[in-house]
Amino acid sequence: MIYISARSITQAAKKGLLATLGCAANASDPAISHETAATIVVTKPDSEPPGFVIQNNTFAYQNNYAAYLPEVDSSLVNDEEIDYTKLFISPGHLDTIIACLKKYPDSRRNVINSWSPRCLDPKEVGVCITQLYFRLNNGRLDLHSHARANDAYRLLLLDMQLATSIQHAVARATHAPVGEYVHFVDSLHCYKQYENEIQRQLDYMHAAAVWK
Repeated sequence: MIYISARSITQAAKKGLLATLGCAANASDPAISHETAATIVVTKPDSEPPGFVIQNNTFAYQNNYAAYLPEVDSSLVNDEEIDYTKLFISPGHLDTIIACLKKYPDSRRNVINSWSPRCLDPKEVGVCITQLYFRLNNGRLDLHSHARANDAYRLLLLDMQLATSIQHAVARATHAPVGEYVHFVDSLHCYKQYENEIQRQLDYMHAAAVWK
C-alpha cells in the first residue's frame, strides 16, 4: 500500500506513477510489471480547471490528453466520456445526489455505485471507478472515489480528472466550495507491454511544463 498527498490532480498522478514503479511485480498476473494498493489525497483539486464538463447531459473532456501523455491512445478519453455518462448521468444519479445534499447536508449516505454482478463477466464493460462518496465536511464538498483498478501510466490521471470534475459540478450545484479529494485504488499497476513508453513518459514528465 502506498499513500500519496499532493496539491493538484496532475501532481498526484505523477507521484502515483513514480510510486507504482517503485513497487514489486505481482506474480499472479504476468501482464503486470508493478502493482500496489493506493490512497491518493488531493488537498486542492480546484487548483486546476476541471478536466471534464457536463454538456447536454454528457461528459465532455476539456483538455488535450496528449499534452499529458503523448503516446497514450486518445480513444480512452472518448470511452471514458461514454461509459461514465451511462453510469452517472443517464440514470439521474448526480441529480439525486445533489437533491439529497441540499435536503440532508449532514448526511453520510451520498454514495453512487457503478458496479454490478454482471461486471464480473470479462466481456462486460467494467469501469475503473466503482463508487463515489460525497460529503459536506465543514461546509466544503469532499469526494472519495474508489477504484477497483487503475493503470498508473494511461488512466490514473484521466480517472481522477473525471471524478474531480463531478466534484466541481456537484459543489457548484450545492453552492459549496470544493473540498478534499481522496482516490482509493485496490490495484494501481503498470503493464509490461508499456515499459518503453513509460520510460519515455518519465523523460517527458521531467521536461514538460504541464507536469511541473
